[in-house]
Amino acid sequence: MSGGSSWRVSLTRPTLGGAWVRFFVVDAVSVAGLLVGVAALTQRVALHLGAPGSRARHAAVIAASALALGVYPWHFSLQVPVNTDVPSAALGLGWLLVVTSGDDRRAWWSVPLAFATQASRDTWAPPLLLACGVLLLLVASRRRLAVATASAVGVAIGISLLVHATPGSHTRALPAVFHAQLRAKFGSVHGLVVYLWLVAFGLGALSLFALPTLRRARRDPVLAVPWALAVGSAAVATVAGGTTDRYLLPTLVVLLGLGLGWVASWRSLALDVALIPALAVTVGIWRPWETMSGHVPIILKVYDPFTQPWSINKPLLLQHLAGIAAAAAVGAVVAGIVVAVQRRTWLSATPDA
Repeated sequence: MSGGSSWRVSLTRPTLGGAWVRFFVVDAVSVAGLLVGVAALTQRVALHLGAPGSRARHAAVIAASALALGVYPWHFSLQVPVNTDVPSAALGLGWLLVVTSGDDRRAWWSVPLAFATQASRDTWAPPLLLACGVLLLLVASRRRLAVATASAVGVAIGISLLVHATPGSHTRALPAVFHAQLRAKFGSVHGLVVYLWLVAFGLGALSLFALPTLRRARRDPVLAVPWALAVGSAAVATVAGGTTDRYLLPTLVVLLGLGLGWVASWRSLALDVALIPALAVTVGIWRPWETMSGHVPIILKVYDPFTQPWSINKPLLLQHLAGIAAAAAVGAVVAGIVVAVQRRTWLSATPDA
């Protein structure tokens, strides 16, 4: 059990019984917070980019629904509730929403939220510090806030180091961990294929819609701070963890908000329809009917393409890619039907000349 798990669960001790129940309640509440948070982020980005209120609300619902199909919110909550990924992601998303709010007084709540996020999971330090750096550079009125938030993260790091330094504990040197992870992922074609598969598994296809917002991120803190958080989390997932897809949960949450917020800001039927095959591909990658089944052998089959030697991985990976292609084809057919219905409705509503 990590320190991040224990301090949160200890808060529930006066009211809840067994440890497993307390862990489960904390994770269940965190999942709810994560879904509400990604909806709020999507709506904020959409309105910021000029989307009508109704489209912003619809995009928020789609973002929360897509995240609800993901592997890790429910997988860790229902099957491995002692992990800190979901609670720390919910806290980190809360930090992002507060620090980018228009209310300067409310933004100061980001300081304790940053401390709690880092205290929940050590891997949050790089993305939080990177986001604070972006805030420091782009928003003159919040430079003190950025410094205070970074200081809170530093205090949490110090406490974590003291806990790890207790007798009997052992932590591998970070340079050795980074070198081993980079060598495993980029030292061979097999490792690179596995890494790319894990990235796809962690982010799905809907995250790609966030890419156009990069053009405005350099001068827009509402977009730049989330992008810094997403990039920092992706870097941590690359250099620090073998389970890259699991470490990408914060990146997925942020990119969903940015991407669907951007789609809502463009009144384009083609772009709206493009969400259908993208969602179908995402579902084909995640396969929630397996990952949320509760049956360990079925769940482990999802990871088969990157847990065996390449001679076994290759046909399994091709099999999974064929399933994703089939999902994309179904999505394309549904999208075509939607376009045909929309066009027919438009033509029937057009008065004769």
